[in-house]
Amino acid sequence: MGDRIIHGATSTELSRKDTEKTLLHTILTRRVIGALFDVFRELGYGYQEKYYQRALAKRFSELGLKYVREQMLPLKFHQQIIGRYFVDFVVDGRLVVELKVSSGFFEANVNQVLGYLKASGLDLGLLAIFTPQGVKVRRIIETKNSVPFRDNSMEVAHLETI
Repeated sequence: MGDRIIHGATSTELSRKDTEKTLLHTILTRRVIGALFDVFRELGYGYQEKYYQRALAKRFSELGLKYVREQMLPLKFHQQIIGRYFVDFVVDGRLVVELKVSSGFFEANVNQVLGYLKASGLDLGLLAIFTPQGVKVRRIIETKNSVPFRDNSMEVAHLETI
């Protein structure tokens, strides 16, 4: 059976393009998570956040990933800047990456990444926590209906532990 033509493209081409679009985010996320694990494998636990940032920037460069470190994101109200965020990394113009050294995930850290996503207009962030047990990563998705994360809330659909 042949492909249907839909607005100048076959249904096979459309589904291939949709899959590639989805996989690009997946591939990028996997590469970043791999880089995080590489950094932890070599450094281990016990350093300040800035040293993990420097190591991760070096690893991103080695992998050929495009990134901006300490990206300034303005927070505006009525077209006026009322504050500024500085996100650890924006990778490939599509992914926010925030690093922490801690024993685990905290509400304030998740909400910080959600704020970065809203201010940047991006929809996907990774929160990476360097712990004594290893690096832990949460994938945070900004949606129009995202609400601040609270540990006692049932509304955590925008969080995914990896």
